[in-house]
Amino acid sequence: MIKNTFLKYAFSSVLLLALTACGGSSTDDTTTDNTTDNLAPVVDAGLDQTVDEGASVTLNLTVTDDDTVTVTWLQQSGVSVILSDTSANSPTF
Repeated sequence: MIKNTFLKYAFSSVLLLALTACGGSSTDDTTTDNTTDNLAPVVDAGLDQTVDEGASVTLNLTVTDDDTVTVTWLQQSGVSVILSDTSANSPTF
């Protein structure tokens, strides 16, 4: 989760964004009983940010996984913002 706070005078807003990350699929070879486990990706969405209202904000996501990973950002609360790309690791608004 990322919380971004916009400050203007004594007014503040908290944005709550959710991130979904999915790795590749696991495999199972039924003829040899070999199984490859698919481990969950390690995701770091960075630190909370405090920015001035109207300033450009970049979200910084780092994902570590042995498989191809797909991410999706979804705003859950706060002042409505439009992300530049909801499937990018570092979208802006």
